Amino acid sequence: MKQNVRKQGTGSAIHVYNEEGEEVLTYTGGVGWQEKETKAESQVHSALKITYYEAFSEARKALNSEEKTSSAGENIIMQDNFDMKA
Repeated sequence: MKQNVRKQGTGSAIHVYNEEGEEVLTYTGGVGWQEKETKAESQVHSALKITYYEAFSEARKALNSEEKTSSAGENIIMQDNFDMKA
């Protein structure tokens, strides 16, 4: 890991870089340590988001199709069994 200290104006910052030259950490007096996402981490997060969204969309479609196939009479029966004394 490589470290770079930069002083500009009245403040200063510390920048930490990984072996690929990407900034992974920054320290400033007013904020403290801030972690930065690398390109590889961004690619993994993007792939996870896409996979989750696709799975969620498929599950939502399945739920919506089940709701459309159930009849209104079944919903009334379920409501008749609702206990309102609680």
